[in-house]
Order: sequence, then structure tokens, then C-alpha cells
Amino acid sequence: MAVHAGTQKGAAGPLRFMDRTVCEGTLGEMISDTVAAVAKNLRRTSTVQGVSRVDSLEIPEEVLREAIANAVIHREYGDRFCGQSIAVDVFDDCVEVTNPGGLYGGKTRENLFDGSSRCRNATLVKLMSIVPLPDGAGSPAEGDGSGIPMMIDAMRAHGLAEPLFCPGFDRFKVVLYRSKIEPVDHGGGLIVTALKHYGELGTRELAERTGLTISQVRSRVNALIAQGELEPRAGDEPQPQVSTVRARGINALVDEATQ
Repeated sequence: MAVHAGTQKGAAGPLRFMDRTVCEGTLGEMISDTVAAVAKNLRRTSTVQGVSRVDSLEIPEEVLREAIANAVIHREYGDRFCGQSIAVDVFDDCVEVTNPGGLYGGKTRENLFDGSSRCRNATLVKLMSIVPLPDGAGSPAEGDGSGIPMMIDAMRAHGLAEPLFCPGFDRFKVVLYRSKIEPVDHGGGLIVTALKHYGELGTRELAERTGLTISQVRSRVNALIAQGELEPRAGDEPQPQVSTVRARGINALVDEATQ
């Protein structure tokens, strides 16, 4: 786990990390220790309920735990990925959890949210569903495909942007945003948030980072342009099949967006 100054790695020049923790041990210990290491670097809020004060983490702890547990359980453990570690990076605006190994068993970007579970490590999932975590917070996995819907619902309930799920050929990344946002619509808010974080993105990259299909990205980009959330950047030369747009002050390249 590494805490970075700013919103990207290396943004603080020679300062490599604000905090860094290597979490080792049993699978349960690694999950619990990583959640604790991230939590101490996040803000907390306090509210009064009745006669008691309730402290809440800015990103729900159950979401952090689910993202980290999924990375441990679903990562690729084969020889080809030997030596690759799970990375948990804390930035000023988000937490990113990245594990080696892409989607498995017929899972795709399109059916990632359907509530079904596909796991390359079936024995590990079964074991983790019955062995409690060291801190007594229950078992880290259920194996019923409920994790991603839970994460989305919990982030929405806290007024946060939905998690971004970014599947790649040999890795899988989850982005958990720290700031509260007002999404333009289901999907539109994800696009604006992704453009603000990543800068220039093509249509396919936006689809990867939001979980939307390419056609959904195109239609939502057009709607955002019409609503004034995205606007053509002045002075750009027209290009075939390319629309250059601005997302609330952030330049973003969206190819084929207006096809």
C-alpha cells in the first residue's frame, strides 16, 4: 500500500511516498492489514446519533474490504505472474486497487455487473468464504457475485461516485473516488469523473474505465455535450471520426464519440 502526494504517481517530484506499508502474512491478515493501512490515510467524519457519536470513513470500509479481498482472491497466481504484487495506491482524489490477471471464465466488461461469480481460484474462494478474518469482521468472500453490486450501492449511499472497474488483458483495477459528486446521470457522471481523473481518453478507454459499452459511451458523450458538461475545445482542427471535448476544464479526447 502506497500513499502518493497529488492525484498521480510522481506528482511530488523526488518525494516518492507519503506513506508505504508492505502487508504480508496469511490471506486474511493481508486483507485486514491493508484495509487498516488505507483507512489511517483517509479522512473520517463524525455525526451524532442520539447520545452517541458515530465516526465514518470517507470511503465505506466495507467497500475497501471488498475491493481488496477481491484483488487477493481473484488475482492470477500462475507462474507467468510470479513476482507481481497487488498494488493499493492512495491518491488525493481516489484509492486504486490493482491485481495481476484479467477477467476469467466468460466474465466481460458487459456482464461484469450481472451478479454472477466466475473465479479462477475456486478452492480459494470456498476457503475464504468459511474462514473468518483476523479482526473478527466476518469472512472475506461469499462467492455469490454480490460484491460489485454492494460496492456500487454503498458508494451511492455515501454520495460518492460509483466505483470504476477497469478490466485489462493482464490486470484488473478498481478506482474508488474519495470526493462526493453529483452525477449527471447513470453513466454520464462516470464519464465526467473518469475524464477529470485521467485526462485524455478515447472511447474504448472510457468504456474500460466506466464499465459502459462503446455505444453507451458515445450516446452519453453526445448528451453531455448537449447539456454543456462537455464542450468542443476552441481552435482544434476537425479530424475524421474524432471529437475533442473539454470536461469541466479538463481536455479530453473522445474518438468516434459523435458517430
